[in-house]
Formats: sequence, structure tokens, C-alpha cells
Amino acid sequence: MSLSSRIARRIYWALPRTAQLRLRASFGTALFARNTRGLSPDSEAAAWATANRRAVSIVIPSYNDLPFLTKCLASLERTLGDAEAEIIVVDDYAEQENARRLQQLEGGRVRVILRAERGGFAKAVNTGIAAAKHDVILLNSDTETLPGWFEAIQFAARGLDPRIGIVSPMLVYPDGLIQYGGTYHSRRSAPQWFAHRHVGRRASDPIARVPGYLRAACGACMYITREVVDAIGGFDEHYWLGFEDVDYSMRAWEAGFRSWYEPRGTVVHHESATRGYSQGPRELSSMRHFWARWAPLLLTRATAEPPRVTVLSTPASASAWADHLEALTVALVAEGISAEHRRLVGTGIDEALVAELAAEPRVVIAADSGAATTAWLAGERGGVPVRMLSGFDSDAPHGANGLARFAAGCQPEFDYIAPNRWTADRLAAETAWETRAVIAPAFVPLSALETGDRALVITVNAPSTLRVAVDAVADSAGATTRHIDVADPSFADLAEIARLRPRVVIELGAHPHALLPLALASTGGAFVGHRGDPTGHELMDGYNALLVDDADGAVRALTSLMEEDVRWRELAANGIETAARLQRLGVERMRRALADITEAAF
Repeated sequence: MSLSSRIARRIYWALPRTAQLRLRASFGTALFARNTRGLSPDSEAAAWATANRRAVSIVIPSYNDLPFLTKCLASLERTLGDAEAEIIVVDDYAEQENARRLQQLEGGRVRVILRAERGGFAKAVNTGIAAAKHDVILLNSDTETLPGWFEAIQFAARGLDPRIGIVSPMLVYPDGLIQYGGTYHSRRSAPQWFAHRHVGRRASDPIARVPGYLRAACGACMYITREVVDAIGGFDEHYWLGFEDVDYSMRAWEAGFRSWYEPRGTVVHHESATRGYSQGPRELSSMRHFWARWAPLLLTRATAEPPRVTVLSTPASASAWADHLEALTVALVAEGISAEHRRLVGTGIDEALVAELAAEPRVVIAADSGAATTAWLAGERGGVPVRMLSGFDSDAPHGANGLARFAAGCQPEFDYIAPNRWTADRLAAETAWETRAVIAPAFVPLSALETGDRALVITVNAPSTLRVAVDAVADSAGATTRHIDVADPSFADLAEIARLRPRVVIELGAHPHALLPLALASTGGAFVGHRGDPTGHELMDGYNALLVDDADGAVRALTSLMEEDVRWRELAANGIETAARLQRLGVERMRRALADITEAAF
């Protein structure tokens, strides 16, 4: 985003709400086209719907909103096609003139139910649900559906995961900017409220186009399967306005049904024709009622004391990272913490493990993106889900969409542990989520410093041109070389390098964290590595490593280290000391982070 665009966006969001709406009305059509460019009905959902479409009951609560309701019904007529659907409009206004106009809308798919007295949103919804014959789609009267919306959300509800019981699509303002891209609870910054993800982003933004599980769906457009209705009934009528959709989703979770965000379906939401934006006594009463029920789960998130800790990794983890997790878990056990490391065989959801881990509240740590959904599902059933990042996008597929999927998988309900400040800053910039702790990963040093001469130079994964140059420098200094190729080095591979007693180790890979460079710096040889931001706080040029920009720099560094015994011994000693210190600090900081996350004293 350009500087001028960022400035314009800040000015826009600083305007009063009425001024924002006027601007949107003035530029709505052009802005909508720009902000939704490239979006079209999803072919997979359409194909599924052709073979599996099922009847639905669309429930629309109505309150003094005939102009919006008329547009909503017209959009349904355009987008439902030949789908079997009954549309139930529930009037909660109860004035004669309004009732007469609403009754004129009846016919075809549309049926109007007039409530005898105003009862609030939940009662209006329940009136419609009681009359519904099929799966229910709860739809606000101030919405307009877009082509493909119905197929997408029914596909998500019926074709993805049998445990999904509630689905909400992406909701956008009339200008195509996002109003809702998933619901989350901001436990740290605004614990009394639930917020919407991706607000203000373009509907075409890749990060907002990633579907996934979420704690609660949005009542402005909510697909509810018949199984959910039969299991938990309707909305809690103690709510007048606000929190009732979140409460309903939470009750569904308790009954074994999951909520899902489906951005392949898009609905325009003229937020809000019926609600307004002030928090009056009724809205605040709804908030109090919600937290009286859900505070133990959402605010305190109690675990056993001390809590059990389960660390999950999958084949998405590099071997050294998985070995580090194993070593860290062993060290935590030595500190008196009940900890275990589970290495999963795949990167999909392990449903059996979700059920096992959710049975007893615990800290569930996802240590790579493959384990993230399993950890999140297990933690959201009453435990504490934690994401231990190996880097911000280190295990994401290449390309912008891969990064978007990685960022979208960083759910706001996670507590985050980062391997360096660089990763923490990237997390905040891409997602706005905060990092609970920064813990540099390190192994116990692989070697003790020995005073004897060393005459071996090792390169790791070096290109052929660098190998030739290293051979020449080593030969002129009377040293030998060993060129090692190992695409995914494990702790055993690193220990073997240390056993060879190198004088210099050269490895110029760019790394998302310092685990591998620190391990190589602790082999007893001086380490020559790549200069890069992520590892800048752990690897310090001239202190515990020589950091270079390219192969030519590596050759110059090697030449100096072959000529200056004092310098290579100082670098080697400092590399060993740094690895030892960060390994000790890592265990202590992890212990403190767990205590902070669980708000318990170890």
C-alpha cells in the first residue's frame, strides 16, 4: 500500500460515521468494483451444490426496515436460482401500517410472520426458527446477497467437515471493504467485546480469502444446520441485542458443533439499518448476561496447576526444530513441569488427538503450521492454545497466497511465542496480534572449546564456486576441507560436524531463527554465516560469528580466520558461550511464558 493510500485510509477512518457513509454512497459502485476485483462464484462449491443442494429456510428478522428488506428479498431472488428455499420474514415492529406493507411482500417463497409485540432480535429469530422446516439461514434484513453466496456456505456446512454446524460468509460494506471476516475475542486488548477480523481490508485481499474454523459466527448471515437446531434449539431470549450470535455459537461448540468462516460466499451488509451504534441499557444488559455464563472459559481459561503442556509438531517442522522441541520439553520436565512433545505423522487435523487433549484443560502448543488447527481446536474446548513460531512464514508455501494462508492461520485466540523480535514484529504488522514472549531457540553447545590446533574447514550446503575458493584458501594455509550437503540437518548431523573438530564452519543460508547458526557456532570452530535480520540479536558480527553478504565475503572471512589464531579462538569461544546462555535462558523464559499464559504460579 502506497504512502498516499495509507494517509487517505487514516483520514477516512478518523471521520465521523455519518461522513464515512456519505463517502461510501458517493463512490460506492466504483469502489465496490475495485475492492472486489477478481472475485467470482466458487467453482468447487457450485459443482458440489449441483449434486448435493438441499432445501433451506431463510429467516429474516425485520424491524422498521422495509426499504432494506425489499432490496434483500430482491437479491435472494437473483441469487438463489432454483434452490428450494422458504423465506420467513419475522416482523418485530408490530405497527399496523408496517404490517400491511410487509404482507404485500408475501407470495412465492416469501412468508411473513407478525409478532404481537416487540421482543428483540433473539425472540424474532426464534419465531422464525420455530416455523422453519429445513436447515436455517439467519439473514439480516439490511443485507444483499451476491452470486454464489448460497452454494458456498451450504458447501461449507454440509460438504467439508461433518462437525461443522454453523457457517458465516464474508460480509462487506457497499464499497467492497470488509465488515466481517471472522469473529474473535480480544482477551488482552478489549476483553469485554468480540471483534471482527479483517475489517477495512479489500474483499479481494488474500489473507481475508482464507476459510477456517472460528469460535463464533456472525448473526448477520449464519447458516445453521438442522442438527444444531435440534440439539440446542434457538437463541437465548435473555439477549435483547448483542452477543446472542456468539452465545449461540458457543453453545453449539459445547454440543460438539464447530463454526466456520467461508469467504467464498460474500454478502453485502448495510451495517446497520436496525441496530445503531450506541450501547444502551439493553445492549449492556446483554453483555453482562453473556459474561455471567462464559467468563470462566473465555477470560480465565483455567488449567490444572501446574498445567499440563503438550507440544505438537508435524512433518512441516525442520528436523533441527523438531529436535529442539524435544530437548526443550525434556528440560521443562526437569524443571518440574508436566510436558510432552508429540510428533504427528501428518499436517491435517488429528481428530482423535483433539478429543484426547480437549478432555482435560491444558496448554496445547502448535510448533508449526501443520499442527496449528489441531492445537487450536483442542485448546478452544477449554484449554489454552499457544502458537510457538519458528519464524513468521518459515513453513508457509512460497508466494503471496502462501504467506496469506500462513497469516490467516495465526488465529487471534492463540498466545504467541516468537523466536526473535523480527518475527514478533512481522506478526504484529501482518495480523495485529501481540507476542507473549520472545525465546531464542538454542541447543546445548555441541562442543567444548579445545586449545589444540584445528586444521579443518567445513562448508555446509555450499555452491560449487564457493567450494573451489574455500579449497584454495585452506590448501594455502595447510588445512583440509570437508563439504557437507544436508538439506534438512538434524541434531545428529550437527553433532557429527562438531565431532570432526572444525576450525571454521561456513554456512550461508538465510534462516528464520538462530537455531541452526547457533548450533554451528557452538561446534568449536569459528562460524561464518549470512548477514540477516531475523538472527541479528543472536549472531553478532565480530563477536560470535563473522557475517557476510555473499560468497566473496565468506572467502575473505575464511582467509582472516586461517591467519589469525586469536580471532578464530575468540569467535569459537563466544559462539559456545552464546549457545549455552541462550539455551539456559530459553528454558527459563519458556517457563515464565507458560506461567504468564496460564496466569498460574509454577
